[in-house]
This record gives sequence, C-alpha cells and structure tokens, in this order.
Amino acid sequence: MKQALASKHCYFILCVIASAPVGYLSAFCFPAVENTSFQVYLYDLVVDERFRRKGIATRMIADLKRLCIEDKLSRIWVGTLDN
Repeated sequence: MKQALASKHCYFILCVIASAPVGYLSAFCFPAVENTSFQVYLYDLVVDERFRRKGIATRMIADLKRLCIEDKLSRIWVGTLDN
C-alpha cells in the first residue's frame, strides 16, 4: 500500500465520516495503446454497506474525474464482469 500511494501512477481516494473510513476508490494510470496519451483504470470502488445510496461513490468518481482533468489524462475506464 505504501508503495502504491507513493506512485504518481496510482490514485487512492478515501471517504471518511466522523473520523472513520467508509469508502475508497483506487485507480491506476497507464499508457494508452492507440495514442501517446495516458488513461486511468478504475480498479476498485468500495463503500461500507451502511453508507451506500448516499452519493459517496458518485462523489469519489467525480473527484477522480477532476484529478484526471488536472493531470491531462485522456480517459477513465472500468472493467466489468459478465455474470
């Protein structure tokens, strides 16, 4: 975790309510295949069950978008599972 947090290629957003962590988002940056820019893979998005449906995940994604714009990244993508 320490190494990941120190890397400029990793994003970690933590949501804290009343001094307790209730959610986090992790993502990492890597070179795009189709051009010379970089993109971000949203790897993990977790919100404590008691705090879901309150907009926490939406706010963390908005924070990630803002950081990507600041860092001039071309896109964010998310892998999905086909159940």
